[in-house]
Amino acid sequence: MSEYLTGSVLKDERIRLNLSVEDISRHTYIRGTFISAIENNQIAEFPSLAVTKGFIRNYAFALGLDGDRLLRQFNRELSTGKIKVSGLDETEQNRDAHKPLVQCTEIIDQKRIHSGRRHFTAAEWSIILILGLIVLAVWVWVVYL
Repeated sequence: MSEYLTGSVLKDERIRLNLSVEDISRHTYIRGTFISAIENNQIAEFPSLAVTKGFIRNYAFALGLDGDRLLRQFNRELSTGKIKVSGLDETEQNRDAHKPLVQCTEIIDQKRIHSGRRHFTAAEWSIILILGLIVLAVWVWVVYL
């Protein structure tokens, strides 16, 4: 029996579990286009090989599969040429793997914008606590003295 490619294993398991691409996307926060690209072994759709491997691992875990085993299989497929990385070879893609896709400060700022709530800093919480203690002390003094 011939070995299925990684994407086929993931797709078959998703179908066996009666899950849609949208279900997996909601659970893993991986865009549906990337899930479809993984299932069809279209590695050229991804910004880097490191991102591809992370998505494969997370997708496998979401399905209850051994993500590490599937990554080893994926690496074998790359090394044997069963899956082609178009345009860039693995070393060129790994060179950029350490660069973040977005800065962490951008993510934090976006979360603050989208949450609709203001988050207090430690200094602001300290001021609120001190004011609360002053109010409590004045109340105790007025009531009991």
